[in-house]
Amino acid sequence: MTYFLITLGVLFLILLLLLLFTWKNGISPMPTSQKMRDLLFSHLPEIENGTVVELGSGWGNLAI
Repeated sequence: MTYFLITLGVLFLILLLLLLFTWKNGISPMPTSQKMRDLLFSHLPEIENGTVVELGSGWGNLAI
């Protein structure tokens, strides 16, 4: 029973924080759209190999 209450409390806290940050920022977490990714890639210098990692914050802001 204790583990259930702890799990329920953690889930409630996560939901509460999600709602608070959504209200504060005016936008819910969302992935970067394909159109925006294509636009960002078009501004990158040409590279022959390597990995590009999107470091988006998930709240609609651009993390650089």
